[in-house]
Amino acid sequence: QDLDGPYLITSNTLVVRLTDAANDYVIADAVRVERLPDAPDIEVRAGATKAAMFSLVDFGVAEPNAPADRTITVRNVGTQPLTLTLDPMPPGFSLVGNSVLPTLASGASTSLTIRMQWNEEKRLSGILTIGTNDPDESVYSLTLSGKVSWPPAAQIIDNGAAGFWMNGRW
Repeated sequence: QDLDGPYLITSNTLVVRLTDAANDYVIADAVRVERLPDAPDIEVRAGATKAAMFSLVDFGVAEPNAPADRTITVRNVGTQPLTLTLDPMPPGFSLVGNSVLPTLASGASTSLTIRMQWNEEKRLSGILTIGTNDPDESVYSLTLSGKVSWPPAAQIIDNGAAGFWMNGRW
């Protein structure tokens, strides 16, 4: 499990301490300490899941004119400020709220609410592109996808005053 960092080490000593504050056993089979470059570094999550480049953000199925929202969280896990820009959204998708993305300090994050909405039945998809000053990920892209559709029609079986017949029973 990753320990959400980065952590600033200000001395020559690093201590990793395990406690017994758990539901069961506490086991640590390894600890990895990695020096971060002196640069910004983007981390993106779709909901609670870490999203790799071009990960799918699935909006599922929504009725026409009914919004379906998903939250994308962008975090700076680097040591320098991370600047963000957002390309125009693909058709059928929009950013809810403030469209100006902040510059994120080391360890800071921001959440983007993306909305899928369309007025008729249609499959929607496109690329969400976030520009950054991260030296190895200057453009971070996610695939947005969903479907706008009416729910299936309900079928009522009724033969009038004679009653209701279904599965061989009245």
